[in-house]
Amino acid sequence: GDKTTPWGFLGQVGYGLSGPDADSGIYVLGQLGVLWHKFSSETLPASDGSESGFAYGGAVGYEFPLGGVDGWVEGKFMQASISDANTQFFGILAGINIPLGG
Repeated sequence: GDKTTPWGFLGQVGYGLSGPDADSGIYVLGQLGVLWHKFSSETLPASDGSESGFAYGGAVGYEFPLGGVDGWVEGKFMQASISDANTQFFGILAGINIPLGG
């Protein structure tokens, strides 16, 4: 019955390692922001609450053409320091970019 819900806001900057006219290529991202942990417990209700802390992360990915859209896959790492403890996430993500408008 215990539950931890992390959520946050991060800004990111990215840089493509391929040329400006390349259809595909490797990119890197850096992130900074704030992460909150919301805690709730059925067994220890006194421990319910929320804490926040500084978060940072980064990613390395590959973008490629996929029909009329762009596909991408990336490995992403994020760490947050909250109340003298560290929370870390690592994931492998994939998706598509759909151009809207002009």
